[in-house]
Amino acid sequence: MIITCGIYLFNNNGKLLIGHPTNHKPNIWTIPKGRVDEGETDHFMVAKRELFEEANINLEDFTHKFIEDVVEFDLIRYKATNKYLKGFVVKVNHSFEDHDIRCDSMVYRDGIAVFPEIDGFRWVTIEEAREVLHESQIINLSNL
Repeated sequence: MIITCGIYLFNNNGKLLIGHPTNHKPNIWTIPKGRVDEGETDHFMVAKRELFEEANINLEDFTHKFIEDVVEFDLIRYKATNKYLKGFVVKVNHSFEDHDIRCDSMVYRDGIAVFPEIDGFRWVTIEEAREVLHESQIINLSNL
């Protein structure tokens, strides 16, 4: 079983951060997420690591006064695969207007960094997210 962990990050305007995976169709977007590495057992820590690697947002920089809520979802299976998503909703009382949201996580080929995993970001409503996220990610949105 392959487990990926990700964060549904909502800003103080109630908008969700989504990223566009490099070299994907223009209408395909995702939450910041990634695989559990060997030895990692805390799925929330994995999700926070992925948020930092893929969007340059370190949740450790936000004190509890800025984090309003954290909700953990059950594992959701990707259709017809042995891959699962463990999602966490994090609502933050912050706009991120002054934050440098960028992807520092690279795709490697033959040991060479070729391009970033994510090539763009948007803040969207839940309704807009339902139009562009993978079905495994939309299932979690229906619980909000």
